[in-house]
Amino acid sequence: MAFKDNLKIFTAPILILIVLVAVIYLQFFSQPSKIQIVYDSPLNSLNPYTYSDFNTSRLNYIYESLISYDQNLNLLPVLATSYGKIDPLTVEFKLKPNVKFHNDADLTSRSIKDIFEVLKTQSNLSEILSTFKSIEVIDDLTFRLNLNQEDPFVFHKFTLIPIAKFQKIDNLEIAPNGTGYYKFVEQSDNKIALEINQNYHSTQPDFKFLDLLAIPEFAKRIEYANLENQVVALYGISPETQILNSEKFQLLNNSDQSSNFILFNYGSKLAKDKSFQDTFYQIFKSIDFEVLTSKMGKNTNQFLAKGVFGYNPNIDFELQSLKDLKDSAKIKKLQGKEISLAIPAPFSKFKIFLNELFQTLNLNVLIQPLEFAEYNQEKLADFDLIMFGFKADFADGTSFYNAFAKSDSNLNFSQYSNSKIDQILEELKSIEDENQKIQKLQTLAELVNQKRLGIPLFENQNYYALSKDFSLKTRLDGLIDIKFLKAK
Repeated sequence: MAFKDNLKIFTAPILILIVLVAVIYLQFFSQPSKIQIVYDSPLNSLNPYTYSDFNTSRLNYIYESLISYDQNLNLLPVLATSYGKIDPLTVEFKLKPNVKFHNDADLTSRSIKDIFEVLKTQSNLSEILSTFKSIEVIDDLTFRLNLNQEDPFVFHKFTLIPIAKFQKIDNLEIAPNGTGYYKFVEQSDNKIALEINQNYHSTQPDFKFLDLLAIPEFAKRIEYANLENQVVALYGISPETQILNSEKFQLLNNSDQSSNFILFNYGSKLAKDKSFQDTFYQIFKSIDFEVLTSKMGKNTNQFLAKGVFGYNPNIDFELQSLKDLKDSAKIKKLQGKEISLAIPAPFSKFKIFLNELFQTLNLNVLIQPLEFAEYNQEKLADFDLIMFGFKADFADGTSFYNAFAKSDSNLNFSQYSNSKIDQILEELKSIEDENQKIQKLQTLAELVNQKRLGIPLFENQNYYALSKDFSLKTRLDGLIDIKFLKAK
């Protein structure tokens, strides 16, 4: 009897220990150590200063900025602990202590100064940094940025500037060196392999390895994602993707805050005519872009996408009919005339659709696809209509009007001029109050519709698939932050 009692005393703690070990095992080892994200096209460059949304969304795992956005797109300090304006032309940053680059170098104010001195002259970010005059090092973790003019976007601009350590900026093409929670391991034709940064200064992801894959061919991309259990997210799909395994993936979407539109060329005698503008406005407003783009686009009646600061909710869209246009005097006036339309080269399928549409109206419209590099004032001067797209910097619509509606802008392809718009844009330079600013931007949205800058067409929708084995709250712009990814 005593032996049995002693046995119970010993076996009870052993059973408890076994249960605890099992719980720990399930918690830490049941989820995969490697995960994969699959994209529809390869990365352009490993250099984070070859700036594009396409590159940045993937290199965010390697690089961080001083400031970023939280999941609701509010400003959030990352490598900075605090920041603020000392006066209208001076801002001060305090850096987070004990942050190391992947090569074990320390992040200091001096390293920030060195980075910005190179970027102002040697990167695609030089335009963004145009208001940055100089950086003054106060101590190892404090620096001040001196501006050459007031800049209401100064803190938003820092979200676009990855912080890297390099001797020569070109070295980042083969040896990426940031502060992010993943480190670069190697790159092959279709894969970038990353591993967790053990010295990361904040919360680490749950997954030791991350592969970023590019599979351009649609069917192969879907097949790979359906079969490979390590795939947690998949890009380059549409809501009509029937072959995606719905038991494994859930389909999600978000507006990518970009829009597509037609500009009237005011240098063209034909295109600046009101009757011409009214006719083509009605033609393009008869197109159901949600159907045409398989739900990848949504019709709009303004140049800013929904969610961009300055979007005007009072401007409605209504699909129009061509029924009363086909035999109208406005159409007959244009029949027999040579009309030219420039469209971006990737819109080849849209060209086919438009050719058929214009033929039904007996309109002679020459549609010429152009590469992005060909979009300049000299090349576009000969076109009556110009199709283009836009994505707002810092989710703020001011940059659209500065680019396409300001009289002296280099991107004013349409030679558009409106003194009232120029005046409001000048006023916006010194307005920091958000309520005043949004009122001005919404007024601009009405003005470019009254004196037609062009024809808003559709805003883009991004669709992606997320594995049902994982839970994640994505950012409003669809960015997946692996730190918040959890296995169910």
